[in-house]
Amino acid sequence: MKSSAHSLLGVVVAASSLACSELPPPRRDGGPAADAGPLPVCGSDGAPECARAVRGAAGGTFSCAVFDDDTTRCWGANDQGQLGRRDLPRTPNEPPVVSDLPRFDAMALGWSHGCGLREGRVLCWGDHRLGQLGSEAASGGPEPIDVGLTDVQKLVAHEAANCALHGTPTQVSCWGFALDGQPYENVTSGRAQPVPFPVPGLAVGDLTDLAMGRSHACATNGSGVWCWGNGDEGQIGDDADRRRSSATPADLRYVDLPVHELSAGGDHTCMRAGPDAHAYCWGYLDRWFYRSTPGHLYWWRGGGAAEVAMGDRLLCVRYASGWVACSGDNRYGQLPALGPDDERLSSLAVVDGLHDVVELAGGVFHLCARHETGAVSCWGRNREGQLGHGHTSWSEPPMPLGATTNE
Repeated sequence: MKSSAHSLLGVVVAASSLACSELPPPRRDGGPAADAGPLPVCGSDGAPECARAVRGAAGGTFSCAVFDDDTTRCWGANDQGQLGRRDLPRTPNEPPVVSDLPRFDAMALGWSHGCGLREGRVLCWGDHRLGQLGSEAASGGPEPIDVGLTDVQKLVAHEAANCALHGTPTQVSCWGFALDGQPYENVTSGRAQPVPFPVPGLAVGDLTDLAMGRSHACATNGSGVWCWGNGDEGQIGDDADRRRSSATPADLRYVDLPVHELSAGGDHTCMRAGPDAHAYCWGYLDRWFYRSTPGHLYWWRGGGAAEVAMGDRLLCVRYASGWVACSGDNRYGQLPALGPDDERLSSLAVVDGLHDVVELAGGVFHLCARHETGAVSCWGRNREGQLGHGHTSWSEPPMPLGATTNE
């Protein structure tokens, strides 16, 4: 999922002014506060003092966030060391735990690996079976590995692949599981690329945003959009043959300008574009929305949208007023309760229990929202404990980290 200066999937935003008072970091040097351990996270039951989340990310089997007490905490599965600590058990039921990961400027999480941006460099940890860590010398595990890129401005991940926007002039390099049609050196699509490889054909001026779906990616410079990879569901967006993949980035037509933001999910992409920042989408979201060119999201609830976050066949919108509405797949309870026979929703519906949200993170089958208070609420799939509630289940509604009831 993606990480940047604007979002928590996949999406990380700059830290907002939050309501909790500033608290000193917990001490681990044997001082008076050492025995107390780290502060509980804001939103936990009965926590008078708390650590506020300032940015984070949601992946496939786990989630992570950076807190204002200088800790990075992760929760969910740990079978590949994705929680960033080797001493943790592999059982997928951890509540948020303090990891050994550094305080990243941004994060992007895949299914069972993660990558973080720190001072313009990318470090990755976790699963490396498909080259996700970006180094031929890596073996996988909780220790972050430097992939060798510098001056990185944007980082995205999805399942087993990553791409980064870097350099001057800007270029895009990708590594991990090869996107369909991706021209990796000596690597065919559907195979592993263990080191970053530049994407050709993107010499279009300074790129400003980047998004990645299951097997396609898109980039923009604010005045145009280019997509490459798998196009069998219209993900390329250039109105060409639905079944084609494109190794060379295709120039999308019919783009309203300027382009403010790109977001991608499984087989679909959306952008906020135009003077009013309306949503335009293409690809396959569900049986109600398939397009091979960018089209206006006809059930978009007017203006005021501040962010779009995507999951696998799921779209969520955060509005400037702090509430969240979603549409698409409901296999894991990502949408409001619609009755036993309603698995999908063709129109945006407000997600109950969410308010004062300042950031969204779209994972594969779950989402997390950061509140103005610094609390984090996650909902959707919980089979690996990725919601941070300290137990596993099929799915759960939005609930703050560490909470035992949905308040």
